Parts: sequence; structure tokens; C-alpha cells
Amino acid sequence: MSKPRLIQFITGLIFALDGVGGGYLSGGATASASVIVFYVLLGLLSVAVPGLLSSAALGQPLRVMRETISATRNDGDLTRRIEVTGDREVGPTTTACNDLLSTFHSITTRIVFNAAQVAEMAVGMKEVAGNAEETARIAQQA
Repeated sequence: MSKPRLIQFITGLIFALDGVGGGYLSGGATASASVIVFYVLLGLLSVAVPGLLSSAALGQPLRVMRETISATRNDGDLTRRIEVTGDREVGPTTTACNDLLSTFHSITTRIVFNAAQVAEMAVGMKEVAGNAEETARIAQQA
């Protein structure tokens, strides 16, 4: 749990416990049931509302990231990138995902390049083998 969420949680618990414990009004009277309910609800809201807001804030960037990864998996386009948002939690994750896609793209590009070189070398070796075969045949005839 992050530090701001922990502070919100503790504040909410203090409000709720104060309400449940029968917070004292001026003059030393014990709080009525409606005041207790008010403090309990206030405490719960101080915990729930920030949680819901942060959940909504994280939902959209994570949905975009999930859709981009899914599309990349389906069509193999490793040049696709995810738009990085300035969010403290999602931004670094998005950047790491983009870096990973870039690394995969670089690796596959090198594999394709190396495969082309191997194919060229195989053609050259086949030609050399054919020449060696021809030389051996000529040498036998002589």
C-alpha cells in the first residue's frame, strides 16, 4: 500500500473509530446515534472515495496497455508502442513495456538479418561444392 493510501486509510479509521467510540460533544455529552453514524460514514467515505478515484485513474491506462499488447500479439507488429501517460504508477510500467517491445523488435531484426546471411553462405557453399565435384570428376578423367 502506498504512503498516501496508508494515510487515507488511517484517517478513515480514526474517523470511524471516533464515531463508534461515541465522540464527545462539547459539554461532555455522549454523541447520539446519528452523530456516530455520521462519523462512521465519513470514515468509510474517506477510505472508499480515494480508492475508487485511483482505481478509475488506473483503469484507462491499463486498458490501453492491455489492448496494445493484445494487438501486438495478434498481428506481430513489434513497432507498435503504447502512449506513455504521466501517471506515477502506470507511466514507468508503460515505458518498460515499450522498451521490451523495442528489444523484441531489435532481436527479431537481427535474426532475420543473420538468417539472410546464412542463406547467402549456403548458396556460396553449394557453389563451391559443385565446383569441387566438377574438379574431382575432371581429375578422374585425366
